[in-house]
Amino acid sequence: MKKAVKAYNHVSTTSEFKELSRLRLKARCKEAFALANARHEKATEIAKSLKSSGMNADDIAKHTKLTVDEILKL
Repeated sequence: MKKAVKAYNHVSTTSEFKELSRLRLKARCKEAFALANARHEKATEIAKSLKSSGMNADDIAKHTKLTVDEILKL
């Protein structure tokens, strides 16, 4: 077990390992941003539909988690 820990510690301190870790973190951040953006776009589509059907902005905000200001600008 000690050999495995020592080997891991050695590998994890290399510049290649650090670069791969940085790239994985960057990819996860991009993925999270894309997902949040897609959710916001979907909420905007739903809000437009609800607004056109006559629902008031306060109720739309409750259902879509958009702000009332965002809804009023649609």
